[in-house]
Amino acid sequence: MNRSELHSKQNFIHLEQLYKDIDEQSVKFFQHYYQHYLDKNAFPEDVCSAPQEIDLSAATILLGELKWDWTEIELLSRLSLLGAEVGINRPMPVLDFFTLLEGKSIVWSTYCDHYTENFASLINCLKRLIPDQDESCE
Repeated sequence: MNRSELHSKQNFIHLEQLYKDIDEQSVKFFQHYYQHYLDKNAFPEDVCSAPQEIDLSAATILLGELKWDWTEIELLSRLSLLGAEVGINRPMPVLDFFTLLEGKSIVWSTYCDHYTENFASLINCLKRLIPDQDESCE
């Protein structure tokens, strides 16, 4: 294996671990705020809503790399909302979310059946996350 291949493999392993860490923390967030979702039909997105048991460092790294203006709590909240809306009883995995945003296929996801069975809920939830959506896109 040459140096370039080794570097590429190390980056892939690092990114895979980052996704795993975010997924683990988003599950904690989902479980902590699920009743809030049931009561308010939303997960909290304000920075003060970070439970102490949740480690936001992986989300901080990823959002910094992506140069997104979202807070770590906004990311966990949106993953949780999407998962709740499509009925997978957990947050949407972060890789599925990024794949969905990029418009690539998610047919290999463990939750693909849930996404297709609850497609209308998925689309409605995505529309809620994009407040300036142009109605002509429907």
